[in-house]
Amino acid sequence: MLAEADEYLIRNTIVISFALNGQKDLIGSSIFNFSNQAYDAGINQRILVIDDDIDKKVKELARQKRIRIIDIRQIDQ
Repeated sequence: MLAEADEYLIRNTIVISFALNGQKDLIGSSIFNFSNQAYDAGINQRILVIDDDIDKKVKELARQKRIRIIDIRQIDQ
């Protein structure tokens, strides 16, 4: 999913990806692929929406790749 917002002279582009339905084992590779695709497109603001808890290693990998992780349950809040 791609979102854009124009604020005067600044244009923000955010890319959002989803890792849902028990893809816990694939989250690490999803982060690498997502990061590479966003980088190739020149998008620096990245959000990954998940529906399961992840371990500290995956959180650290996402931080290194500058991906913000949001739990789908947080969206309603």
